[in-house]
This record gives sequence, structure tokens and C-alpha cells, in this order.
Amino acid sequence: MAAIYLARRHSNDDGGEEVRLAPLTVSKRVVPWWEPTAALAAVSLVVAEWAPGTVEAYRTGMSTIDTLWYHMPFAAQFAQSGSITSLQNINNDNVVAFYPASSEVVHAVGIVLLGNDVLGTYSVAMHLASMPVQRVSSILNQVAFPAFARHQFVPLDVRGWGKAFFDHWRPDAAVFVESELWPGLLTECDRRNIPRLLINARISATSVRNWRRVPLLARRLLAPFRHVHAQSEGDAENFRRLGLRDVLEWGNLKFFTPPLPVDEDKLTAFRGQISAPLWLAASTHPGEEQIILQTHRELRADFADLITVIVPRHPERGGEIAALAGNAPRRALGEMPQAGQIYVADTLGELGLFFRAAPFAFIGNSLVGYGGHNLIEPAQLGRPVITGPHNENFRQAASLLCAAGALVEVNDAASLTEAVRDWLRQPDEAEAAGQRAVAALRTAEDLPLRLAELILKEAG
Repeated sequence: MAAIYLARRHSNDDGGEEVRLAPLTVSKRVVPWWEPTAALAAVSLVVAEWAPGTVEAYRTGMSTIDTLWYHMPFAAQFAQSGSITSLQNINNDNVVAFYPASSEVVHAVGIVLLGNDVLGTYSVAMHLASMPVQRVSSILNQVAFPAFARHQFVPLDVRGWGKAFFDHWRPDAAVFVESELWPGLLTECDRRNIPRLLINARISATSVRNWRRVPLLARRLLAPFRHVHAQSEGDAENFRRLGLRDVLEWGNLKFFTPPLPVDEDKLTAFRGQISAPLWLAASTHPGEEQIILQTHRELRADFADLITVIVPRHPERGGEIAALAGNAPRRALGEMPQAGQIYVADTLGELGLFFRAAPFAFIGNSLVGYGGHNLIEPAQLGRPVITGPHNENFRQAASLLCAAGALVEVNDAASLTEAVRDWLRQPDEAEAAGQRAVAALRTAEDLPLRLAELILKEAG
């Protein structure tokens, strides 16, 4: 998905200049069945062209093909992928293109772009990887960008489509964020002598091992980056193992995301429905809900009216979880929480509401699964965190919060029950831990400005 934000210069009444964000229109049409199929074949050819038979080519190809097949049932909802004819004609002087990898990075990039005047004279094109329409809408609502900002699908990594895309935007610099590395886009930048940067980059030890099996491909894709800014010391060391030098270690940009927004009227209404102890289990995955249900049952011996709010990572699982909990009430159906019961909050874009309504939160994909989810979002709102042992994607945040006494790690239902019970019994301690979490995140406050200045330098 491509979110396009066009910061254009305008003359004001005083004879000076000001920057306004201009709208961008997107046309929608039904995509014929043969277009995704043709795209699938084209992607296969491109992958084969880049590095036939290599591990990375296989992984890249499978990832792209999986994305295509995942989206095909929703084809009627999608804007054009390979065409740029639906874009308005704009002044393409001074354009910086961003390629973030996730909703958290979108928040951070928003700070770099709109929170500083450094890039104020540049148009901004922010291109998100493909994802379902509802998910993108949720992301854009959380970022709190202006209402007249528009989004459109970024072309798949097919050479002809990428060429047309760059012909339209003609960026002065391309900023790739986190791990969003598409061979076609990278080499198109090099072919046009567009400086490219990689910011808030992350790479696992497993990925390093895979990249080292294809050293020529790794060098071709990674060496041309003008600057690589790693989000942690471990990530920086992993990039150095791939031969990169002068990797920047300025801190994690995710620490500077704006807090999740909330509809204050809905928050007030929800709080008015609650007259019992409450805790939150957010971004849960299959296998974790059973553990949470067991914890809920055990805690009711001490807190008979306890309400456990479950916000599944994928809201479409709401019915499944409600059935697992004995026909629990669901927010998606307009049902209200009931004392002593599970409450399934299976809606999009309301996580900010539930983080504010609960005194603390368990963050999922950490007990069952791998990698964890964003620990920073609740911490920003003064909510301490409970998490499982699997926080591979958020080690830095977990270490920071743990050192501040704002995070408790659990391994099973018994330890989760103990952690929740402790904070329910000691609300003052939970509140103090939340304030320690807020303080812990206030580090390297000049990072967004430093990155913006670095981008501006390369854009010329």
C-alpha cells in the first residue's frame, strides 16, 4: 500500500513561503482475475533474473507470491498496482520517497517528516508494503496524518512497474525503513543515481546467515546505501558482519512514535460501562487465548467481578475467541462488557482506547509464537507491561522497560496469573511502574531531527 503525502511549497499573503500538504486522488476499479495471475508470473521471472537458485531468491519469491495470493480474494477493493495514471500531476521538484515496513515505522516516519521543519521544502511520498485495505485504514488513523492525505498501492517489485513509478515521482532521495528491501526498487535507485538510505534498520542473526550464503547479492543490494542507521547495537553488529562499515547507532526511532490516538467520547463511554477490576491482553495470537482464559478463571477466586479484555491481533478471530470463552460478549457486535467475563474487543483502530482504560497490559505473540509485538505503545501511555519470553523483535524495548521496573516477563499461565494478581492488588505500584516506563522512553530526544538532517543532506 502506498500512502502519499505531498508537502508542497506555497506563497503566503506576506510574500513568504509556507508548506501545505496537498491531496492526491486515487481511482478504484475491479481488478480482472488475470491481472494478479500475470503479476504472479512476472514476479517469478524477476526473482529468477536476480539470483536464480539462491536461498534469498527463494525466500523473496515465496514472500512476494504469498502476498499476492493472500490479497487476490480482495482484488475488487484494490486500486491499480502497476499504473500511475490515477495520480494527479504534481510539482515533482524536491521529493523524498519513504518505504516503511510496518505500522510502527509509519508513526516514526511521520515524526521525521511532519515533526521537523528540516524537510519542509520537500514533497514526501510514503509507500507502504501491500496489506489489506482495513489494516491500512487503521494505520493511517493511528498516525493522525491530515484527513486530506491519500494512499494508493505501491507497485509490486516488477521492473517495468517500478520504472513507471520512479518516472512519476523522480525522488531526490529514497529512504528505506527497517527491513523493507525490494531488489527492483533498490537497483532502480542505483540506475538513476538516487541516493538511498536505510534507517531504523534491523536484521536478525538468522538473516545474516542467509545473506552470507549469497555474498554477491548481499553486496549488490546493501553496499550502495549511503547511510545505514541501525535500531540497536545488535542490529548494527549484524550489518557489520555483512561487510557494512560506519553503521550509525543513534537509537531506535520507534521510541519516538506519537501515542496511539483515542476517541475521547468512546473512552468515556467505555469507562462508564466498567465497575469492576479490569486488565488487558493485547495483540494475542492462537494458543495464547487459552492461557489467558485459564488465568481469568484462577483470578476470579480473588476478583469475582474481574473483566479480562482480549484484543486479538487479527480481529476476524473475534467469533472464534468468543466461542472459546463461552459465548463472551464482542465489541464488534456492539455488546458491552459484563462483570466476571471475558470481553472480546475485535475491532480495528481502538487499541489506544483499551491501553488507556486498563491499568496495565499483557502483549501477545510472546507466550506462543515468536517475536512479540510493540511494547512501546502501552509504555508511552504510562502502562506497565507483562510479556512472554519471546520478544525477539523488541529486545531493546524489553531490556529498557525491564531495567526501569516497568516490565514483567512470564512463561506460562501460572506466572501470568501471579503477575496480573500482583498489579491488581497493588494499583499504586502498577501506576508507578507506568510512570517509570514513560521516563525510560525519554532518551536521545534529538534522534528524529538528526535523521531528518541526514536525509536532507543526501537529497541535496
